Amino acid sequence: MKYYKYLLLCCILMILIVGCKRKDNQIDESFKPDTTVVTGAVTQTPEPSPTKETPSPTSKSEQEAFFGGKTQEEVIKLAEEYAQALGKKKYEKVYKDFSKTMKEQMTEDNLKTVWDSLVLLSGDYKEIEEEQTKTTIVQDFAMVDIVLRYKENGFLIRLSFNKEFEIEGIRLFPYTFDDETTPTPSPVLDPREHEIKIGEKENDGILTLPDGVEHPPVVILIQGSGQSDMDETIGAAQNKPFRDIALGLADLGIAVIRYNKRYYQYPELADETLTIEDEVLLDASDAIKLATEDTRLNGEQIYILGHSLGGMLAPKIAQENEKVAGIISLAGTPRHLEELIYDQNIALLKSTATLSQEELEKLQEELLKMKQQIKQVTKETLSEPIFGVSGYYWQSLNEIDQAEIAKQLNIPMLFLQGSEDFQVYPETDFELWKEILKGKEKVSFKLYEGLNHIFMKSNGRNDVTEYDIAGTVEQQVIEDIADWILTGKFSED
Repeated sequence: MKYYKYLLLCCILMILIVGCKRKDNQIDESFKPDTTVVTGAVTQTPEPSPTKETPSPTSKSEQEAFFGGKTQEEVIKLAEEYAQALGKKKYEKVYKDFSKTMKEQMTEDNLKTVWDSLVLLSGDYKEIEEEQTKTTIVQDFAMVDIVLRYKENGFLIRLSFNKEFEIEGIRLFPYTFDDETTPTPSPVLDPREHEIKIGEKENDGILTLPDGVEHPPVVILIQGSGQSDMDETIGAAQNKPFRDIALGLADLGIAVIRYNKRYYQYPELADETLTIEDEVLLDASDAIKLATEDTRLNGEQIYILGHSLGGMLAPKIAQENEKVAGIISLAGTPRHLEELIYDQNIALLKSTATLSQEELEKLQEELLKMKQQIKQVTKETLSEPIFGVSGYYWQSLNEIDQAEIAKQLNIPMLFLQGSEDFQVYPETDFELWKEILKGKEKVSFKLYEGLNHIFMKSNGRNDVTEYDIAGTVEQQVIEDIADWILTGKFSED
């Protein structure tokens, strides 16, 4: 259930990762689980503190002692050569100097696939912005930040070197140039959409009101994890599943609230102490409060619709807010998130034809080790990143037992899933919900044949190309949700 603006891929530690950029173009190192794009594994590369420029050496001797026997200028030149090669898609030049660990976890084809996906919407590569290049030394690693300019936007690439000047890590961050303007995340185009503000940080949001309906029931949309705009925009086609749902439900007489996630709109606020409360729960509660106070809405009919991580957290949101009349979970899991991530990565590894059985087993062991680390987070390890996110986040998330909470709730609950979802598994997660809640009243389930994780028609490939094809949320899904809310009845096919 990991999202980036353009695509969604499973994570296996950190070799190639998309992070978030602050408004001042400083890099935010914190992890947002729906924003990470990673293939491969690097266990020895430390998490750097926010980038700070190493002062320029003042003497020849200082230059020679900069790192690994090379001067600062030589280190920068080497890094720029690799960055230039990536920009020009000369992957073999970069891959040949990967460290042993990097090569064990990523093939040259993997590198090409991920990089091509990340720059898909960026247009042609232009040049390196040399004045933006910075160097940092962290323990036994030299890190060089280089800004690449593309036709449509830019990226800051962070290359990490060991003392043999092998590449130990590659991280990629969106970068906005001063001459670029940031587009409005979700412009108000439909006359039924009204701008609102959510929470203490006043996240941008939209209230969609149905025509001709007084005091309609209202659905509050909760995104999957990570930096997501109010529309859950995804893929090369810029699909907007939450906008589809909002307008579709409004057509059927139901109001909808949707809003930018806090760390999408304000990435500069995030730090290593980020918790699930900060990321999701606080703003969800504020959205519910707004719905109860808005006299245009029926404050006694407030429903939570969560997708992916949002669907996983929907029971928790209802537990904390007694005004919630019911929940709709779209592709949510009753399991802990690390279990799902583990399964995602195992599936990804098994699909990588270039891996030998020995390599596969080694990676599986690493993944299992990390999963156990998450389960055993202690006070002493709260700051240590696992799967790219600190122990604070994992601890806060794993304190929530959504399955047990759902069993205790006495409100209507609707669980929906697409049969072609390759991120949250119908045969595992959806069936587990049914088993956990078997015999409980006011609970309904439906599996939609041929639909993917975002409830659009699957292209049959079960990979990130699903989201690059223009589509809309299946109308039957929207109609089923509306019928369930308005009539209290539901036909489980």
